[in-house]
Amino acid sequence: KPSAHKLGDPTTSPGAPPQSPQGAPSAYPPDSYQARMGAYWAAQPAEVQALRQLEGDARDQKAAELASKGFKIDSAIMLQGWDPVQTMQNRALNGYTWIPGFKGDPVQVAPGLSFGGLRSYDPNSPPPGAIMVNTDFLNRSPAVT
Repeated sequence: KPSAHKLGDPTTSPGAPPQSPQGAPSAYPPDSYQARMGAYWAAQPAEVQALRQLEGDARDQKAAELASKGFKIDSAIMLQGWDPVQTMQNRALNGYTWIPGFKGDPVQVAPGLSFGGLRSYDPNSPPPGAIMVNTDFLNRSPAVT
């Protein structure tokens, strides 16, 4: 399925980071979607940041390759372009402390609920490859790109 935009192209992606010269201040206000997305991506390893330059199937294939090498891939943010702050805040509000990583086993029962025969969500036992729910990336200095 082809993507409608490149995640790293500010002309086609609302989630692209500010395109500023090295060391220059961001062109976006610190609370903007673009600034939050830039902070999120800057906190990722270089190999994962490369996903931003890919589209569609190529991006999905690279994400699967990186996940198989142990990199944590958050599909909603990294592949679908969801706002990282809003996504993490919504997850936390719904009781999630972790979510499955790319291609991980889905959560069968939402936090705080139980349903006979299905595995309940355990906020204290994330599986291998899980994505921790937090906004720590906002507290880091942006990486020089």
